[in-house]
Parts: sequence; C-alpha cells; structure tokens
Amino acid sequence: MKTNFFSYSSKINLPPNEVYNWHESREAINQLMPKNLIDILKYSSIAEGNELHFKIKVFFGIFKLNWVAKIEKVIRGKEFSDIQIKGPFKYWRHRHIFKRLENGKKCLMKDQIEFVLFGGSIINFLLKPIVIKNLKSTFQTRHSKLREAIEKN
Repeated sequence: MKTNFFSYSSKINLPPNEVYNWHESREAINQLMPKNLIDILKYSSIAEGNELHFKIKVFFGIFKLNWVAKIEKVIRGKEFSDIQIKGPFKYWRHRHIFKRLENGKKCLMKDQIEFVLFGGSIINFLLKPIVIKNLKSTFQTRHSKLREAIEKN
C-alpha cells in the first residue's frame, strides 16, 4: 500500500541545539500536545528505544485509543523519529528535524510524517485529505506554541 506524506516547517529564532534540547523536556510535550484530545501516560526522554504512551480521545471523548510510539534514529541536536507501535494508524513515522540556518543562530524546525490508514487503498484515498487537513492544523498550532514557549526571552 502507498504511504501518505505530510511535512510542516517553520523558522525558529534560536539555534537548532536549543530547540532540540527544549523538545527533550516533559514540559515541551505537555505544551505541544492538545490537552483536550490527548492524555500523556508515559514520556521519559528522547533516547533510542524509549517509548511514549498516549491516550487519544475521539468522537468528543466518548472513545479513547491507546497510542504507543518508540523513539528511533536519534541524532542529538539534529533529529529524531518516533514510530507507532500501537495506535490509530496502520503505519506512522514522525521525523523531527532541526536544521541550522544563518550560521547556526536560527533553526528550521521540520516535521515529516509518513502514514498509512487502516482499511485499504480506498479508505486511504478517501480519508487522506481529512488527515492531512488535521495534521496541518495540528502542526501550525504546535509550531506556534513552540515559538511562544522558547522565543520569549
């Protein structure tokens, strides 16, 4: 089955290493995740093999889904990925990239998502635009919250 792709980038007015380091804190994940949709059950740090556990609220919180992801491909200060072990997607990989800009004084923060929905090609074709729209909204909000949290000084 064909993998779907989504990417979102924004410029952050801090060096990439500082942006990466901020992502390692529990505070970061709490600020970036939509509290009305996701409960964080387990998060330790960005390290190869660490797992993240979430409870996702769907249909106005009537149903809750478990989402477990594992951290992989960590390059300290530059990038890391999380891959879904259990959750709402047939396949999900989220790559976080922190690229140097302007002699290292600024950062291009890039989120790249690869996903496949359960249900086959027709379901993926029909629902892909809805998922992409939701991802765009989610990552616009996340990047905005990121800038507010770390550029305030």
